[in-house]
Amino acid sequence: MLLPYLASIMAGIFYGATESINKDITEEKYSPFSYGFLQYFLNFIIFLIPAVFFVKLPPFGISYFYLVAVIIITLLANSLTIKAYKTEDISNISILSSVTLVTTVLLGVTFLAERLNAYKISGIILIILGIFVIFFEGKKLAVSRGLLIALIAKILWGFQPLFDKKALNSFDFLAYLVIIMGILSFSHLLLPWVREEAVLIFSKYKRKILLSRSFVTLGLVAYLWSIKRGSISIVNTNVDTFFLLVTVLIGIIILKERKHLLKKLVGCLVCILGIILLNLF
Repeated sequence: MLLPYLASIMAGIFYGATESINKDITEEKYSPFSYGFLQYFLNFIIFLIPAVFFVKLPPFGISYFYLVAVIIITLLANSLTIKAYKTEDISNISILSSVTLVTTVLLGVTFLAERLNAYKISGIILIILGIFVIFFEGKKLAVSRGLLIALIAKILWGFQPLFDKKALNSFDFLAYLVIIMGILSFSHLLLPWVREEAVLIFSKYKRKILLSRSFVTLGLVAYLWSIKRGSISIVNTNVDTFFLLVTVLIGIIILKERKHLLKKLVGCLVCILGIILLNLF
């Protein structure tokens, strides 16, 4: 049982590195859908080659509804996240990612009859406090448009693990990824400006984009493999904790996001403590 949790830690590290690169290449003048298309299409190509030989689709049933739900959530949440990257530090946005776990836990209580205990309630409170830390400017709350967009995106992401878990009871994870990435990438081509912008972005940031796709591929495989075999609470704790640590550290050290440094570090540590309480007790 140890391997799924080691895999989930690696998933968090790879996701953190991926999002740091995504933040670094995001420009205001390009549409979030153009960035999204590059992400989905390159992932689709990566997974299509082995899928040709190994994919087995389950019979039509409720699992396809869960797959469609994941596609819709991914489309909305990823587009909003990219939009937030245009104006906000990744260290702040990654701290907001902790709200994803709160959404997931509340969904489990509402729909799966999971119990809330004192530890989980304390974890939710700590995560909310950690998020409030980055919203404070002086003695008042200052919620920028970018942070508000990021918050909505992170709440949406909280719905995904529930649908992933249910869909992967029937789907092979390779088939699951190919279908999702294929539908997302080709649906973006319906927007007339996406192809032209995507070519410009790729030509300018080719190496960074290919590196990010390599990292996210490794992260996706590690995450889906671990969530299929391990406890969703422990897997999500590992992924979110290491994602948060990696993105905050890269943002501060490499991307030079030094403004309000103490506030970011305090918010990060409070959220990590909340993550641990929320999922491990």
